[in-house]
Amino acid sequence: MILATIGVSPWEALTSLLRGAFGSEFALTQSALKAIPLALTGLSVALCLRMRLWNIGAEGQFHAGAIGASWAALTFSDITAPGLLPLMIGASILTGAFWALLAAVPRALWGVNEIITTLLLNYVAILAVAYLVTGPWRSATGLNFPVTDLFGPGTRLPALGG
Repeated sequence: MILATIGVSPWEALTSLLRGAFGSEFALTQSALKAIPLALTGLSVALCLRMRLWNIGAEGQFHAGAIGASWAALTFSDITAPGLLPLMIGASILTGAFWALLAAVPRALWGVNEIITTLLLNYVAILAVAYLVTGPWRSATGLNFPVTDLFGPGTRLPALGG
């Protein structure tokens, strides 16, 4: 309705949106690339809600997991391809779980509201990623752009459908 009030066809906007997300192999791949981490993070929240726990910190746990996987990839880059990916996944799981534990322990010991702590820990994790990428893990060849060194060839999951 908002689009119609500014003179844009809502149907044309919808078809353009769908074509951009699913209209080509590249678009479908990019949509899956963005959707899979979101879906897995949503499943982790659903698991917590099933246990009657509020976990607003899934984004922070996702970022903490990314820190763990990146640490493993950068630290153990000399490990061959079949061994490095499981190490990265394990490091990711451990750091994400540790991040959740930072809110769970105060909840269990002192009754601290986990909604507040997990929400605030989201910002800490995001800033930790920013610090690492602009500080100790910053690539010397990043052309003044905050990126890490490229991870080795054994750090990627196999491509979907090919």
